[in-house]
Amino acid sequence: MKMKNSLRHAGFALFIGASLLIMPNLVHAQEIPDDDSGVVRIQGEDVNAQEDIDLTPSGPLVDYREEMRRFIQNIARFARGYKREFNVIIEDALELIVKRNVTDETLAMPARTFTRSIQGVMATGLYHGTPQFGEPAGDDKILTANLDLLLKADQAGLAVFVLDETSDRAQIDAGRSQTKGLGYVYGATDHAEFDLSMLPSYPRRPFDENPVSILSLGAIKNFAVIGNANAYGREDEFALQMHETNHDLMIVDVFLGQKPLSKRAVETLKYKKNGARRQVFARVDIGTAASYRYYWKANWREGFPPWLGRTLPDNPDAHYVEYWRPEWQRIITGDTQSYIYGVIDQGYDGVILAGADIYQAFDGSTEEQ
Repeated sequence: MKMKNSLRHAGFALFIGASLLIMPNLVHAQEIPDDDSGVVRIQGEDVNAQEDIDLTPSGPLVDYREEMRRFIQNIARFARGYKREFNVIIEDALELIVKRNVTDETLAMPARTFTRSIQGVMATGLYHGTPQFGEPAGDDKILTANLDLLLKADQAGLAVFVLDETSDRAQIDAGRSQTKGLGYVYGATDHAEFDLSMLPSYPRRPFDENPVSILSLGAIKNFAVIGNANAYGREDEFALQMHETNHDLMIVDVFLGQKPLSKRAVETLKYKKNGARRQVFARVDIGTAASYRYYWKANWREGFPPWLGRTLPDNPDAHYVEYWRPEWQRIITGDTQSYIYGVIDQGYDGVILAGADIYQAFDGSTEEQ
């Protein structure tokens, strides 16, 4: 699945402070073979473990996938320490739910510790929208591979959400029919990259609209995403207009303009037009640092802080980050000054973790490097 970028917003003044949580030292892992071949995989390459390995040229060894798993597990553990029923959903990054055999990548075992730490996955552009809005998402081989991973997620007890990027009614109807047969929750967007300023034009009312209160992920039958609420004006206007819908789940950005949505606005979002309760999730990018986010400092640039990398090819305002570094992780999670704590404190029921597939840019499994 393609990597997704953060949306343009500014400032998160609510979550400022200087206190830091001392994070455990990261374990730079290497994958150990299941057989006696002596071959291990280090930073995406096969290496004979019986030969001397010179660490000097390449620096510390990092198992990029495992470090992302640990990062997300830390987020989930921290969040549920404050709110037991808080839901953590990963956007794309489906490969994280399995661990590949180092000598035969067609063989995969469930990443059980990881899957038990999250509650669901969201696949964007499964049928349409990758790499171009409204276009088929890759060839049959790619689709088959992604459907196989979604099946594994489902078998692990995770909720599965599919968000296609198309406005074509026939494509939407076909996507919905296919995913409904699999038991997944389907939605479509009128815009790519979660740059959603309005509800989709089709369907006008949610698929499988229902009058019941949504108290768990398993009860969700439909969802809507508003990634950029600025078009709605003030936060009260936005919240009231969303209140006039009957979606079971609303996914929103934490910010409207330069300020985070207030607790009152989030509470308003939690109720459908029919009066029933629904879930409200915030979308947080954990894989890139954006110059329009509250945590950004004026003197930051590529290479400073050391964990801040170059800009993304399609977004000059967002930078790759070495997400396994404690300095970045402290911004996202771990104490009451962190991004995730702010989301919990504002009253959200869960979080969509975007950018979880950024590991692909480090281990060479995508062209975006």
